[in-house]
Amino acid sequence: MTKLYRLLMMGLFVLLLIQGGSFDFANAQGSESHTYYFPLVQKFEQPRVDDFSDGDPEWTVLYMKNDPKDGFCEHRDGVLYCEIQDNSAMIIAHPGWWTQGDFELRVKARFDRPRDDSTMKTLNGLGIVFNGNEDWTKGYAFMLAYGGAQHHWALFRFDGRVTSGPQKGNPDITYLSKWGGAPSFVKNWDRWNRLKVRRIRDRIYLYCNGYRMPLPAPYYTYVQDSKYYPGGYVGIIITSYEAKYEKIEFDNFALTPVSGSY
Repeated sequence: MTKLYRLLMMGLFVLLLIQGGSFDFANAQGSESHTYYFPLVQKFEQPRVDDFSDGDPEWTVLYMKNDPKDGFCEHRDGVLYCEIQDNSAMIIAHPGWWTQGDFELRVKARFDRPRDDSTMKTLNGLGIVFNGNEDWTKGYAFMLAYGGAQHHWALFRFDGRVTSGPQKGNPDITYLSKWGGAPSFVKNWDRWNRLKVRRIRDRIYLYCNGYRMPLPAPYYTYVQDSKYYPGGYVGIIITSYEAKYEKIEFDNFALTPVSGSY
């Protein structure tokens, strides 16, 4: 066996380890041949958690409206603390985590607003975003809106930018589940809610406080949408609607892959 032949066989062996499969080797001096099987080697993503205890943001903040409004997000007192200071703002913050395949995304979130019956319904929003591109002109958002005695909620998709009219340049939104009153297991006022998205191929499952959110027909327990799957960034989102000021807090932001990525 020549040195060149051995090098060729070694290279073939490494290639098959990476890709998996089988290959037939024939004996050059006889008619006997052998089939060798090599395992498929997969690289799995690792779970990631940010509990915001280190004081180092390392998060990218994006102002999504064409006319950027005042607001910010920062690590403060062990949470991701955000403020909106304008009545028409949308801000996304993300840690730069990119998911390759199926995943679970979780966060604790609340409006830092004690009960005040004079402002029971502002519809300022908080939520989590997923499967986004770098500028979040593509992706999804699962949101709660402050409704005082009853929060509201929605699931929507970012589909580029509005190209004409008074909203030109703002996110072009497609609703997969329109705004509606939240179920009784969604905590109101300033209490913490635990939001979770479970993405399994083209299926999107939504949860709050351990309960599955009721989604529209025809599936009711999930939404089917594959436009921006697989891949994408994950993060949080805050919005304001006809209410100028809002304080919002997030904690224990966690991404858990639930399948091999590649």
